Amino acid sequence: VLRAWYLEKTGDPDRAEAWLDSFSRANSEARGLRTQFAGRLLIGVQRAWLATGGTPMQETGILRRCRDLLFDEQRLGQDTNETVLRQTQLDLFCGALDSARRRIDALYASDESACDSFGEIAALLEDAGHPDLAADWMDRDVAAGRLRSVPLLLRRAGWLARTGDLTSAEALVSGLYEENPTATGLWAQVATHVAARTTRAFELGEDFNLDDPAFTQAEALCLRDEELLRADPKGRILAARLTLMKGDGGTSEEHVEAAYAAQPLQADVHFTLGHIFRMCSGNEAIISFAEKDLLGGRLGSRATRDMIRWMAFSRPQQARSIALAEASRIRRHPREVRRCLHARDPYRDFDHTRFPDDRQGWHSSSPVFSELISEVRPRLLIEVGTWKGGSAITMARECLSQGLSTQLVCVDTWLGAVEFWLNQNDQERYQALALQNGFPSVFYQFLANCCHANLQDRVTPFPQTSAIAALWFVLQGFQAQLIYLDASHAYDDVRRDTDAYWDLLEPGGVMFGDDYLLPDVAQAVNDFASAREMVVEERKGFWILRRQLVAAESGEWVPSDEDGHEALKEHRQNKVQQSLRSDRAGRRSRPPDGSESLSWQTQDSREPRC
Repeated sequence: VLRAWYLEKTGDPDRAEAWLDSFSRANSEARGLRTQFAGRLLIGVQRAWLATGGTPMQETGILRRCRDLLFDEQRLGQDTNETVLRQTQLDLFCGALDSARRRIDALYASDESACDSFGEIAALLEDAGHPDLAADWMDRDVAAGRLRSVPLLLRRAGWLARTGDLTSAEALVSGLYEENPTATGLWAQVATHVAARTTRAFELGEDFNLDDPAFTQAEALCLRDEELLRADPKGRILAARLTLMKGDGGTSEEHVEAAYAAQPLQADVHFTLGHIFRMCSGNEAIISFAEKDLLGGRLGSRATRDMIRWMAFSRPQQARSIALAEASRIRRHPREVRRCLHARDPYRDFDHTRFPDDRQGWHSSSPVFSELISEVRPRLLIEVGTWKGGSAITMARECLSQGLSTQLVCVDTWLGAVEFWLNQNDQERYQALALQNGFPSVFYQFLANCCHANLQDRVTPFPQTSAIAALWFVLQGFQAQLIYLDASHAYDDVRRDTDAYWDLLEPGGVMFGDDYLLPDVAQAVNDFASAREMVVEERKGFWILRRQLVAAESGEWVPSDEDGHEALKEHRQNKVQQSLRSDRAGRRSRPPDGSESLSWQTQDSREPRC
C-alpha cells in the first residue's frame, strides 16, 4: 500500500493500480488493500473538506478515483468493514448524508460485530463545525451499544462535560480507567475536546470568549489525572496552552517545566505551544518558541527541520548557522535528495529521442574520477558545473561498476559562463547553448544524455546557482562524501564555491576540481587551503582537498554516550549558542556598502564543529 501511495504521489497512478493488482493476485488472502490505499488518498480530501467547514464537494478527480477503488474491492470480494466506512466518508464529503446513513445501517444489519461507524462520521462532523449533527450521529452508536473505541468514548465524555453533564462524563472515564489499568491521561484528552472550539478559534484569529464555562472547565480537567495518579505530560501541555491563551506566560512556563520533569525524554513542548500562534502571528511566533526547546536540547530532529525551513524565509543566515550546528541530527539519507528537490520526477514524460547523444565537454573522462570514487566510495556525490553531463555520466557509470548506490546531484544554471557569450561563432560554447527565443535550452540536452546512458535513477538535476544550491543542501541536512567543483573559473567565484561547499563535505570526504593550471583557479584554491592550513594535492591537472575527521581537526573534547545525557546536552547547547552568537556578530559586521558576499556571510562559521 505504501509503495502504491508513493507511485500515486509521484504522478504515476497507472503503475500504482498495477502494483496493487499484481500484489492482490499473488496474495489471494490479502483483503482491503485498495481500501487502505483509498484511505491514504482521502487524507488530503479530508483536510480540504474540514478547511471549508464541511461544504459538500463535487465528485470529481480524486473522489471518483477513490470510489472506483472501493467498488473494485467489493467486486473482487476483497472488501472489509473499513471499505464501507470509506464509502461513507465519500458520501459525507459529497453531502450525501442519507446515503451514508443507509450504508452504515446495512453494515450493522449484516455484521453484529461492526461498531463505531456512526461515531467516526460524528467525529468528522464535529471537527467540521457541526456539533449538533455530530451528537445525533454519535447517539446512534450509543443507543445501539456499538460505541467501543476509546478515543470516541473520550470524545463523547468531552461532549457530555461541555454540555454540563459532568456526572455522566465522570462515570464514562472511570469505567475506562477500570477497564484499562495501565491507561494514563484520559482526563487530559477529555479536556482537549472540551476546549476544542475555543482553541481552534484562537488559532484562526477569530473572536472567542475566555470566560466560556467550557474553557474554564477544561483548565480544571486537564490536571485531574494527577489527582488519580494517572498523569500524562499531555495534561500539563494542555494546561500550558490554555494559560498561554489567557496571557499568563509565567504559569504556562511552569506547566512546561512540570511536563519535562515528569517525562525527561519529552521533546518539542515549546514548539507545540508555538503552533497556536502560527495562524494569527505567522512563522516568527513559532520560531521564537522553538528556539527555547533548541537551546534546552529538547527540540526533535523533525521539529528542527521545520524551524530551519521557516527561519530561512526571514533569517537565512541564522537558519544556516543552526543547520550546521545541528547537522548530525537533521541529516537526511542521499536517497531522499530527489524527493526533496522535485515534487515530480524531472525525467517523467521527457522525450529524449528528440536529442542526439551529445556529451561534448572538457575533461569528462579523466581517470581521476574513478580513482577518487574508488578511494571515497561516496553515497552522495555533488557536481557543481555540469554542462551536458559528460563527467556526471562518467562518474555515475564508475559508481555502478564498483557496486555503489551513489546518488549524483548536478548543480548548474545551464546558462553558460561569461566566455560562452563572447563569440557567437564558437561552436563549443555559444552555439552549444542552443538558444530558443534568446534563452539557452542546453538543459534538455543534458537530460537526454542521461536518458541515453540509462542513468535517470542515479543523476538528479538541480537547476540553480552554486551559492543558492549550497545553502539548500545545508538547510535540508544533506552531506556529501565527494564534491566536484567545475563551475566558473574566476577567482572570486572559485573562492565562493570552495567556502560554500566545504561545509557540505562529510568528515573524511574529498572536494576536488579541474583546471588547476589556470592562474585564477590555482590562486583561489591555494588561498582557501592556506586559510585552513591544508595542503592541496595536484593530480593530472586536478586539485584535491581532503577533509579530516572533525575531532582530530579541531582538537576539542567531544562527549560520547559514556559521558551521559547531560554532558551531550550541554555540549550541544554550547554549539548552538556559539552558532547563534556568530550569526548575530556577522549581522553587526555587515559591510557598509550592504553587499552580500558569501565569503563575508560565512566568515563566522569556519570554526570546527562537532
